[in-house]
Amino acid sequence: GFVQPWNSRSQERGTMASLDEAVSEETLRQSRLMKLEAMVQKRKSNFEYLRKLHTGDAFWLNAVLIGEAELCDYVRDVVPELRTTRFFYLALSLGKLLDMPAGAVTVEALWQLIQEYEYHFANSAMQMVRYTTARNSECVYPQLNPREEGEDEAAKANLYRFGNEVVYLHLQTPHVAFELDYREVLFSLCDVLSLLYNKFVDEEIWQNSAVFDMLVKADSRIKHHVINLLAKELTDLSTQILRNEFSALRAAN
Repeated sequence: GFVQPWNSRSQERGTMASLDEAVSEETLRQSRLMKLEAMVQKRKSNFEYLRKLHTGDAFWLNAVLIGEAELCDYVRDVVPELRTTRFFYLALSLGKLLDMPAGAVTVEALWQLIQEYEYHFANSAMQMVRYTTARNSECVYPQLNPREEGEDEAAKANLYRFGNEVVYLHLQTPHVAFELDYREVLFSLCDVLSLLYNKFVDEEIWQNSAVFDMLVKADSRIKHHVINLLAKELTDLSTQILRNEFSALRAAN
């Protein structure tokens, strides 16, 4: 006679546990959504600000005017020549991702592209390390490889090698027969990044923790390669402008 009540209590506990789990998962999803929206808004502001700062008529941190003359000197004396090509390849490759549907497929492609970008511009020792872990491709175009059953998101994003060299799925590296203008390339990069981030506030991303985590990793690399790099140099430039202005004031007195 005591078996049935025990079963009822057991079922009740199981139901409560399932409800708690569902509530917890929904809380996590809502948390991811809020973080995602904040990240997208912040990055779009970052890219817009960096673009504005390179027009030659904007204030760094609302304090120091970076004029056309100072900006031209900075581009000529500080910006490495290779960076223009790097940013051109990145902007061109990111532009191709804009044609993809919003959601997991775009995040996966972005993470793949970042790995290829970092490999392409790494030193030879690092390239050798990355080459040894690359997956074999059946042809020179890795996108034509059949997808293996049961592949998870992390496994799909990896370097490919065909023959004795790494082949790219998303990185575009065309030969450029003319000189590129650094500022125009940077404007294009900021524009395409803003457009790309618009695609990330998508249910498929914040509903799926693996896809969300992949986007967070990709975002940290974009911050490293673009935002932090430029912010440090513009801070140094602004500091130098202030020093020059104080020196001029002291000399005038």
